[in-house]
Amino acid sequence: MNSLFLLTWFVACALSVSRAKALVLIESPTFAVASPGNNALGVLYIRNTDTNPVSVEIGADDFVSTTTGHGLGSSILFLSQNKWMPILDVTGICSGVSYPIQIQLTNIWEAGDSKAWLLTNGNPFATITASHVDVPFNISIAGALSLTNEIVFVSKQGASLVVSNADAMTYPIRWELTAGGRVLTNGLAKLPPSSEALLANICNDEVFSGKLNHLVSEQLCEALLTLQLVFTNQTFSGTAKGKLVHIHFRLPMSSVAKDILAAGVNVWVLLLLILGAALSWALNLTLPNVKHRATLKAQIASLAERTHNLSTQIDSSLRVLLRVQRMRLGNGLGRVSAWSPATTNILDTVQVGVATLDRQLALVERIDRIYDVLTEQKTNSMSISTLEMVEDAISQACRLLRATSPTEADLQSAGPLILNAESRLIALVQTDDVLALGLSRRIKTVRARLLEYALSKPDALRDVLGLLPGLRTKPTTSNQADANAELSPDNWLDPIYEQVSNVTQDLYKQLETKSRKLDLVLDYIQVLSNGQANEDRNRLLKARGQNLIKLLKMDGYVYLKQSKRVVQEMQEDIYAEDIKLELAYPSDSKTLVVPHATIEIGQTVARQFDPVQFRVTFRRQDINSSVARDEFVYEWNFGNQFVESGKALSIWHFFIDPAKSQPIKVIIYDGQDGTLVAALSKTIDVELTQSENSFYFSDKAWAESLRVAIALLAPMLALVAGAREKILGQDFLTSAIAIFLMGFTANAIKDLLTQGAPNSATKPANT
Repeated sequence: MNSLFLLTWFVACALSVSRAKALVLIESPTFAVASPGNNALGVLYIRNTDTNPVSVEIGADDFVSTTTGHGLGSSILFLSQNKWMPILDVTGICSGVSYPIQIQLTNIWEAGDSKAWLLTNGNPFATITASHVDVPFNISIAGALSLTNEIVFVSKQGASLVVSNADAMTYPIRWELTAGGRVLTNGLAKLPPSSEALLANICNDEVFSGKLNHLVSEQLCEALLTLQLVFTNQTFSGTAKGKLVHIHFRLPMSSVAKDILAAGVNVWVLLLLILGAALSWALNLTLPNVKHRATLKAQIASLAERTHNLSTQIDSSLRVLLRVQRMRLGNGLGRVSAWSPATTNILDTVQVGVATLDRQLALVERIDRIYDVLTEQKTNSMSISTLEMVEDAISQACRLLRATSPTEADLQSAGPLILNAESRLIALVQTDDVLALGLSRRIKTVRARLLEYALSKPDALRDVLGLLPGLRTKPTTSNQADANAELSPDNWLDPIYEQVSNVTQDLYKQLETKSRKLDLVLDYIQVLSNGQANEDRNRLLKARGQNLIKLLKMDGYVYLKQSKRVVQEMQEDIYAEDIKLELAYPSDSKTLVVPHATIEIGQTVARQFDPVQFRVTFRRQDINSSVARDEFVYEWNFGNQFVESGKALSIWHFFIDPAKSQPIKVIIYDGQDGTLVAALSKTIDVELTQSENSFYFSDKAWAESLRVAIALLAPMLALVAGAREKILGQDFLTSAIAIFLMGFTANAIKDLLTQGAPNSATKPANT
């Protein structure tokens, strides 16, 4: 028995190994490791080359660096049932099927390529490679030299060139030191993690070629240290990291020369340097900033005009948010000074905001034009479903665009929705298979409901349909044996239209209008069958029923929407009369009655230039979601001659100026006869937005001026020593021009101009 068990076990193991060997890695991609984080994600594909299905356990060994040959202690996980697991159980890979495996690599901390074995059932299967070439490469000059990048030779003594690796990874590098077009020395080095390494010992004769000029003047030599990462067997394409380090070699002059040139040339040298730097500053920073700001101001003015031209068809929240964004961009321009280094970053941020707002506004303008076309088409032969799909598409697009700074994903998602709405409006006369299928299904459903109601509620059905003879398809006959046959669905909707092939484009509107009206009739009959115990509620129900019959006799999308709203009111059992009772003032003016409604603000605090939502809310929670609210007109008044009227209980607004006790008022009118129903009011405090003072010589401007002065003075002082050398071999005028040009073209000044603003100054202008 034991022998049979062992034989069975060995056969199973051999079969498992054999089937695991039938798996092949389709390709071995290189995983690009991201920094920081030292992780990577990707997908591997394996294929079963056997004729039978294969089930295996897939795992992986630790990654080993090809640079150091050491393991990394990394983590390799596989996605299994929405969880990352170290072992992946794969069952039933069919023959010839490519199976995707999602893999997560973490703690790939070493630079360069690292390799690990992919295991099947614990056996090596294939190698996977992770390439970490996007590394910080924090290599710098070590020791005191790192502070000034200057090497000073004393007599014949040499100097050591030491570099420091501040990163926790090994860097193999190629380095080269050049000066005056000459290669002084070079070589290869491997920098262990968080360590220092000696590159070379340098003699002053190698730098200055044995000249004795230092006896009368100080000798300087600018050198360039080139550091380049060198990875062997690199598999991931990309440019290797590198760094250029400027080194200043200095051989001090003799004491005699120092005494001769010590008399006061420093002041006028410094003045000439500052004058050259100031002119360079103006040409390279101030004038471009002035031009850029003028261009942005014109673009923002154009955006303001386009925003103003948007019609009230666009939702108020979207219109307000566009205006707020435009105002913030304009304020961002008003807070900058053309001479400040911070201005470049601020202008770039405003430029990005202008481009985003332009895209956002272009999409909203397309929506506005769609609304114009919709207004015309609602009275034409356009299908109701098409109208609803267009309205739904632009409604979704508006929700995506309803952000002060919409993301790129929002803008890209809104575009196809708007294009879909435009395409449907253009293709009105074309056949729509989806619409035809939906109509045939709707007709089938309505016919089934008609048959059900003819059996369960024949009297109510006969009474209501008798008021709508225009919905009949077949004429009424007087010699029918069975009166209930008059209620047959065939009299109202022909059964042939249950077949989608019979629903042609010229019948879309007719069939959809009739089927929707019959659906509303059946909903109305259902409400009637439920009944009302209260006599007043029955009276309201009867009045709405009469109104419904009138609306159903009308043709057009608008009347059909009104009919649907009336049915919803009856289903909710909330009518305009109920809302008037919540809002009504007492007939006796001497009695103070507070309406059971108020203006609610959507934000905790209202601030200047921030969009704020206002809405009318009722004490009765069921009214806050009822369709009967749409039977009123709401006129919102925010002061400063800003009044907006419409069906919106909710509206967005922003305040240009801060204020104490800012009055907000909404006047509510009856949508049928225009009579005044109620007036609600509220006062709020509009706080001042904590923004920067735009006054040119504000405290911030003075602080910025001082910062710029110090920033200019520091590199100028650093150039004084070099500028003094011009005096030794040139006349006064020539040396003055040379010193001026030195300040004008100084790399330190260029670096200051391009380094950008500090963190506090790079804050986006629209936040």
